[in-house]
Amino acid sequence: MADDEGHKPRKPYPEFPMFPHASGQWAKKIKGKMWYFGIWDDPDAALKKYTEEIHEIHAGRDPRRSGAAKVYSDTVSVSDLCNLFLESQQSRVDAGILTRRHFSDCLKSCRLVVDHFGKFMRAASLRTVDFKNLRAVFPATWGPTKTGNEIQRIRSVFKWGSESELIPILPNFVPDFKRPSLPAKRHDQQQRQAERGGKLSFSA
Repeated sequence: MADDEGHKPRKPYPEFPMFPHASGQWAKKIKGKMWYFGIWDDPDAALKKYTEEIHEIHAGRDPRRSGAAKVYSDTVSVSDLCNLFLESQQSRVDAGILTRRHFSDCLKSCRLVVDHFGKFMRAASLRTVDFKNLRAVFPATWGPTKTGNEIQRIRSVFKWGSESELIPILPNFVPDFKRPSLPAKRHDQQQRQAERGGKLSFSA
């Protein structure tokens, strides 16, 4: 597990077949291509994924396309969903479609989700109240903009999972797990301006 400053973790044991990649995932370069197997915080899941896929990779096949890597929508865990989402995002970073900053933000959001729900929680079992409880653990110091961005990234993980047929349906996030309203953002901006000595006005 990474330390509080985000430094790369040590391998769980010397013979561990992967290394901690700067993306926040366990990785291994095979046949000239970098493969990612899961986040630093869950080396056991990364090792399981590595073991299931390594023979297909060495055979020159992509296990995520050949069907060797099977994920069932009724049993996929929160950790599995986040790892697969990050793997997809990393491939888009490698292709120059997404920035590394965006990926880093997604990684932090996924860690928040896994830490809150637990890595073994079935992603398909989450309900509205679960996301309400997740929203309640956001730091009180976060303003509407930061809160809204975090909510949007987390919703994107599950939307991607639904579109990828990893979970049967998109969870019902509303009414409590949605981006703050525009008036709430304006109020926060005006409040912050007032605290910096600016004029406080609550007019539209």
